[in-house]
Amino acid sequence: MGYLMAILIFFGTIVFGISTTSVGVSGVLLFWNLPSLILVLIPSVVAAGTAHSLKGVRVRRIIFAGESEHKPEDVIRIFNFFGTLGNSALLLGIIAFFISQILMLADLSNPNTIGPNMAMGLISAMYALCLKTIAYTIQCQVRKKVKIPHDMLNRDDSIWIAYFFAVLPMLTFFILLFAMSKSC
Repeated sequence: MGYLMAILIFFGTIVFGISTTSVGVSGVLLFWNLPSLILVLIPSVVAAGTAHSLKGVRVRRIIFAGESEHKPEDVIRIFNFFGTLGNSALLLGIIAFFISQILMLADLSNPNTIGPNMAMGLISAMYALCLKTIAYTIQCQVRKKVKIPHDMLNRDDSIWIAYFFAVLPMLTFFILLFAMSKSC
C-alpha cells in the first residue's frame, strides 16, 4: 500500500508543480503526447519482456505483498525485468529526443515546426525519466523481499556512462540553440 501511495505522491507532485505555473491547470495537458508515450513505453516493455520472461511469476503478489516467503528466482526475474524496463526507457527517450531534433533541423526554414518538434523530444525524455523512476522504485521494493547475493542480480551500472555521453550532445544542442536565439 505504501508503494501505491509513493507513486501517487510522485505524480501528484508533478501535476501540482505544473498546475501552479503561469499556464495553470490546463498546462497539465501540455505534457500529454500519445506518440511520445508510445515511442518510449511499448518498445521498453517489449524489450524487458523479451529479455526476462515473467511467465508463471505472481508479480503483483511479490511487489505489493508484505514480507513473506517468495522464491528467490522469481524475485530476481522481476528485479531484472524492471531494470531492463527502466534502462530501455531511458535509451528510447534519448533516441526519441534525437529523432525530434532531426525533424526540427530538417525543416528550419519553417519556424512553426521548431516548437512542436522540440516539445516532442523533451516530453519523450520526460516520459523516459518517469518510467525509469517507477521501474527503479519497483526494483528497490522487490529487492527488499528476499536476501539475494549482489552477483546474482543483473545490474549493469556501466550503462550510466552511455547516458552521460548521450546527455552531452543534448546539452550542446541547447547551448547552440540559446546562442542562436541571442544572435537574432
